Amino acid sequence: MHYAAYIFDMDGTLVDNMVYHTHAWVELLSGYGLHIQPDEFMRDTAGKINGEILRQYVSPDMSDEEVLEAGERKEAHYRELYTPVLASIEGLDEFLEKAKSAGIKLALGTAANEKNIEFILIGLGLENAFDAIVGNHIVPVGKPSPDIFLKCASLLQVAPELCLVFEDAPAGVEAARRAGMKAAVITSSLASHEVRDLPHVVSVEPNFTRLLPLIGKTIGERSE
Repeated sequence: MHYAAYIFDMDGTLVDNMVYHTHAWVELLSGYGLHIQPDEFMRDTAGKINGEILRQYVSPDMSDEEVLEAGERKEAHYRELYTPVLASIEGLDEFLEKAKSAGIKLALGTAANEKNIEFILIGLGLENAFDAIVGNHIVPVGKPSPDIFLKCASLLQVAPELCLVFEDAPAGVEAARRAGMKAAVITSSLASHEVRDLPHVVSVEPNFTRLLPLIGKTIGERSE
């Protein structure tokens, strides 16, 4: 049996942008008197939504209004930083085209907000590439909760076990496992040895050009 659907994370998976997100967070949190180690912060927060991050680092008592205002400032700064260099991970366009030609349904499953999703998809010319899009405006809980990926599967009307998730972060890889899905990993945010031996991970590569042989693989079959 073959995969019926591919579900893609966005930040760090479609685009190598996590450094720009982290830079924007470091600047925002410095305004609260916090001095953040960028690498540790990126690993700790990848896949989480803004409210989860702000209440973890600033105060668990932040109001929804405070979270929204601070989050919008951070995201606007991130988009300003990333706009001049916005580009897809190598091989993404060809991979999406070949997957669609093979009859595989495509979904975007991200903890990003609606503005950032639009920013990336329009910037890459992929506004119409996905059959379903799930962001934190639809599922307001981040990874490693499986909710985002399960919602994608539901919208695609594909059983979770027939979905393959493409991720870059440990929290997202764990979310795939909890959803009952296999995962393929883009190593923009982590080292391959961190996930290569996980039983639900079928491939670990630096870009989508290297993942092209995965299209057409049967469920659970590893791409070497």
